[in-house]
Amino acid sequence: MHRRDDRPVIAFDRSVWIWVAICSVVMLVVVGGGVWLVTGKFIDGLAVGAFTTFWGGPGFGVMFGSAYHALSNERSEKRAKLARAAEGVTGEVAAPQGSSD
Repeated sequence: MHRRDDRPVIAFDRSVWIWVAICSVVMLVVVGGGVWLVTGKFIDGLAVGAFTTFWGGPGFGVMFGSAYHALSNERSEKRAKLARAAEGVTGEVAAPQGSSD
């Protein structure tokens, strides 16, 4: 399945897995780096960062991945609708010309 502008549609599961990876890395870097800066101990930052990554990364990844997938589908539907309207195809059935009712 392709979008009207020939870009492939990202499947739901792929979108979720991409965002799980992104959120996990961001949580590890932000939380772990913050703890490392505050305590000055790398192992403490790594431990707390890994803990929050394990518990928070997948949850936020699924949430963001689902939202991104829904948003991209809405945008592609809107683009397709606008393209059909520009071509003069609305999907509405016109009334017959000879009818006097």
